[in-house]
Amino acid sequence: MKRAVILAALMGCLLSVGSATAQDAGRPMLCPNPTYETINMTTPTPVTSDFRADMLAIVRAGVNDSAPNKFFLHTFQWKPPMCCKIMSATMTIVLKANQPSTAATSSDSGNDSMGVMASGVAFPGLNGPVYTAFPVAMDQSTTRVYNMTPAAIAAMNANNQLSFYVQDDTRVVSAQLKISRCCVK
Repeated sequence: MKRAVILAALMGCLLSVGSATAQDAGRPMLCPNPTYETINMTTPTPVTSDFRADMLAIVRAGVNDSAPNKFFLHTFQWKPPMCCKIMSATMTIVLKANQPSTAATSSDSGNDSMGVMASGVAFPGLNGPVYTAFPVAMDQSTTRVYNMTPAAIAAMNANNQLSFYVQDDTRVVSAQLKISRCCVK
């Protein structure tokens, strides 16, 4: 019985958030209580259900790990405030090449990819090559900024987590997730 009351209260909050952010006659309604959270990655902590089996089987890299042929996997996790809905989020990842490269088809850092994912699937528009201009020098730094798509935000609201990967001759120097929420309380 207690569980049913808690679920009913939670559903009421979620419905309130949805209506607080709805549009009224073409005009956006203001959020009654916007909140913001910034999560900085310190240690890679992947939630295995967010990654494919082949990714999990490869040797993994730590933060700023300069060894080649390692996958970097990480999952941001958070405890959301009550009666809140994520409205937007941005992930910023700072990277460095572990090997030099001259082409996107080479087996060194040139062919490395990265992406934002959940439940083993990368989100369209939030994945692709790490490097797009060549040559790439050893220790060359690059920063990728991903503005989360509606599909990624829906997954974030449902699971309170978001994962990313970097493959496999590029190291992750830092990663940060900024979340903007609308709360009704």
